[in-house]
Amino acid sequence: MTRPRDFDLATAWRTLSGAFQDGMYAVTARARVHPDALALLQRFLGGRVRVGGPLPDGWTEVWVDGPAAKALAGHLAGLGARVEVLEPPEVRQWLARIAAELTGMYAGEEPHAPHGQ
Repeated sequence: MTRPRDFDLATAWRTLSGAFQDGMYAVTARARVHPDALALLQRFLGGRVRVGGPLPDGWTEVWVDGPAAKALAGHLAGLGARVEVLEPPEVRQWLARIAAELTGMYAGEEPHAPHGQ
């Protein structure tokens, strides 16, 4: 395969990387984060976290971007109750689904033995 004469690698790279970056910002959640989780959230999601001001209860308001509601909920679920998504409803619904799945798997049950044991 030969490269077309008018092909510009720098332009193609900017176009493709721009489309990828745009996809990472498809959904924005407004949330409140406990003070001990803010640095961790920023470390996990980097520039996709915009920090607002402190709230009266000591928590911090943030806006977090993600590629889709389900994916964003998955990222935030690891912080447990140290993050509360305020909006949009789709991210809250995915968090509830994740919580229900984990509760069903871990609440009061012993681990399942692998097949064949």
